[in-house]
Amino acid sequence: MALGRRAFLQRLGGVLSVLGLIDQGLMGQTRTYQEALAKPANRRLALLIGINTYPESAWQGGTGNGKGLFLKGCKTDVALQRALLIHQFGFAPEDIVTLVNGEATHAEILKALDQHLISQAQPGDTVLFHFSGLGSTVQLSEYPNQVFSTLVPVDGVLPKASSPMVRDLFESVLAERLSQVRTTQVVTVIDASSATQGLPLRGNCRVRSRPWAPTGELPPRPADGVENKSDPLAVVRTGRSPNWPGVVLRASTPDTPALESDWDGFSAGLFTYALTQTLWTAPSSSSNAAVLRRLNTRAERWVGQGAIPAILGNGSASPDKMLYGVDHHQPDAVDGVVLSVSPGGQSVRVWLGGMDAKVLAHSSALWLCPTMPAHRAPSSPMALLVQNRMGLTAQVQVAAGTTPVEVGDGMVEVMRSLGRDIPLHVALDQGLKRIERVDATSALAGMPDIATAIAGEQMADCVFGQPLAESAPTLTATAITSGDGAALEAPAPADGQSQVGYGLFSPNQTPLPGTIKDKGEAVKTAVGRLGDRLQSLLAVKLLRLTRNPTSSALPVRLTTESAESAKQILGGEETSSARRYRRQATPPEEIAPVMGSPDQGIRHLRFRIQNLGRRSLYSIALALDHRGNLSIYCPNVAELPSQETSAETTVATVQLVPEAQQALPAGDTGWLLKPLDESLEIFTVFGITPFRHTWAALQAQGGVFQRDRFIPIRTPLPIVQAVLMDLDAASTEAREAIAVESNPATFQLCSSAWATLSVRTS
Repeated sequence: MALGRRAFLQRLGGVLSVLGLIDQGLMGQTRTYQEALAKPANRRLALLIGINTYPESAWQGGTGNGKGLFLKGCKTDVALQRALLIHQFGFAPEDIVTLVNGEATHAEILKALDQHLISQAQPGDTVLFHFSGLGSTVQLSEYPNQVFSTLVPVDGVLPKASSPMVRDLFESVLAERLSQVRTTQVVTVIDASSATQGLPLRGNCRVRSRPWAPTGELPPRPADGVENKSDPLAVVRTGRSPNWPGVVLRASTPDTPALESDWDGFSAGLFTYALTQTLWTAPSSSSNAAVLRRLNTRAERWVGQGAIPAILGNGSASPDKMLYGVDHHQPDAVDGVVLSVSPGGQSVRVWLGGMDAKVLAHSSALWLCPTMPAHRAPSSPMALLVQNRMGLTAQVQVAAGTTPVEVGDGMVEVMRSLGRDIPLHVALDQGLKRIERVDATSALAGMPDIATAIAGEQMADCVFGQPLAESAPTLTATAITSGDGAALEAPAPADGQSQVGYGLFSPNQTPLPGTIKDKGEAVKTAVGRLGDRLQSLLAVKLLRLTRNPTSSALPVRLTTESAESAKQILGGEETSSARRYRRQATPPEEIAPVMGSPDQGIRHLRFRIQNLGRRSLYSIALALDHRGNLSIYCPNVAELPSQETSAETTVATVQLVPEAQQALPAGDTGWLLKPLDESLEIFTVFGITPFRHTWAALQAQGGVFQRDRFIPIRTPLPIVQAVLMDLDAASTEAREAIAVESNPATFQLCSSAWATLSVRTS
């Protein structure tokens, strides 16, 4: 029998305290759904477009190059945005129009713009336009000295001699149409690029732009006396750049490609996936700039540096406006949301758009808990096991006797189970010859914990191949065909490019420093040379799989500051639990997720960890430099570990007491940046028990302990595996509370027992 509302409220504090989701002292500070829904809301309209299945005539001009490498993630992008808009920003499902694949013709896109957005929007409404698909740069024969950015509809057939007209949607036309919407709250999201790359793949990612730029003509101006006297392409004929209303979020700058990636069971645009995840988990008061920094940091962790999102438009400089124009519908950051409930309530379907893709891919089991509002407190601890998952949708069984779950309830992770044999996935560049791929596969197969695949076929952590010295992209390549319909040959992608030695790259083809050697090295020799680096990459992968700022119950934060000016906070990250502790701050303080380029006067950095809760914690800090080297911070201790003393007992005495903070390093000198443009990523792992295995493993490697210093780790993989062992041990009591049996084949990490945060310095 279901409990009444009063009983729910009486049990809420105790239940959430057991799960570690909230401190009982914070109950009075928790924002309820009633408060969010009581705010007056104007209408919210969205038009979402995603095109995967282009005909080859729309992007290759009939040459046959790259056949079969069509986009795969644009339809997922539409689903990502739709779930976010409905369940996080309160859009009504009937106010969201989607055009997918064959529906997204040039005419239908303009029709939906006119009928759904322009005709219906009123002052004060929020309007969102999203496009995922191919972008392009085109030249017009009438304007030989200009180039024009376009979006490619599904019927955007390339021009040819018999039909030279450009059929793309010009961005200036789209901007002009959106300017007719009668509201200032207009957001345009473009996950496509006009950059011409010559190849449909970049590393392990697909490129969302035409490989080269076509040349064509505009349709003739409308004749006098026709019913529609206006020229729909008049703004193109002026040659002006698009004048976007509101805020425009782009996947990349004009010279960099927009990319999509394969994940475990689904594909998605890198930008859209990072954007929607960021908006699921970021503070509701985040500025536009802070959102961009967060999503850029997330994307870099996935595929590497180089994909630079851009924010444009007349409203881009308004820091006080929320990105989608409305406050969050969920009271706190969530990992997912309930999409549907079975008739008997025994199972629910959950959307996991807020979960990190690699955590989803490598979790052998996952437990979730509904984040119910105060007026619907759960009747018992609810750790719901994900029984099966397809892409971002999961089926979850609800145990008998628990509080009914409703559509729209948020979900946060309670426990993740990571296998002890997670491999590093290495993609083989498609530019390698067949014999090179055979040799690389053979050499990598002899290494432990390595799995291989061909680039572009599945999720990968890095790419093995050769760099291409990219020439400047041409904007004069034409796809116009001869009169008999035979396509003219486009420039070969390899023209002006030269190959060098073998090396490792991030999934978006960014070279990993120190891994590329001169030409002349055999493939098997190169693989053998890179063995240590591959093991280090696996160590970093495992470390990143412990990140849990959204779900952790520990109220902790990590910040970077200038050692020259201790009060100058440069960036940082905190758990959602820490935000709840600070919710009464006026105005609420926001921590930037990533530090920009240091000022000229900043040469030394210091890192600060804070425990805002009421329980003593233990912590370790690890630094990852731009060359892939890991170091660990050795805290101030009364006696340094030596051959006569045990590191696990000496360092285990160091605690971060409640409501305390600690600088790393504690001295005034800080961490010297040299040179300033080299990146540094700091990980801080907090636990409720000492990191005995970690310090013992470091001592077993012969680590030279030094007080208040980051000391290098000679072999990082065993150290990170020891960190996971410590977090597994710290989760023992929490596992018992939710009746989950231990599994020696996995690391079972409970959100109430640990937190991992990270911050980058560039």
